[in-house]
Amino acid sequence: MAETELLTGLRMGGIVVFAWLALRVMLDSRHITERTKGVRDQAWRPFRASILVMCFIMVFLASPENILRANGYITDRTGAWMMVGVTAGAMLYACLTHHGLDIANGRRGSLLSCMAICFLFFAYAVGRAV
Repeated sequence: MAETELLTGLRMGGIVVFAWLALRVMLDSRHITERTKGVRDQAWRPFRASILVMCFIMVFLASPENILRANGYITDRTGAWMMVGVTAGAMLYACLTHHGLDIANGRRGSLLSCMAICFLFFAYAVGRAV
């Protein structure tokens, strides 16, 4: 099934992006509160967007998928497609958080690198599905 292959590839990319994000949060976020208010305000925009993305995912995709599948209202295939959306949304969340960390730390490049990783794993997943 194409959705299973797509989900597998996206989850593999998610592992890479989130492991990198965890390292950045542990190592790069210690001095954010020392930055000027303007920098913190600018960094808050992608952080806020990432929180909204995660809320949307949980409210409209992840939790309903579990409930609907457990009660037999949707098929496994529909549930898998919903999980593809969850995984893609989680990767968007990670990219936005990387961008916020870039702004807060005065660095550039992580957003593009994160997007490149997501694209590579998406291409790998599509290649597996075809």
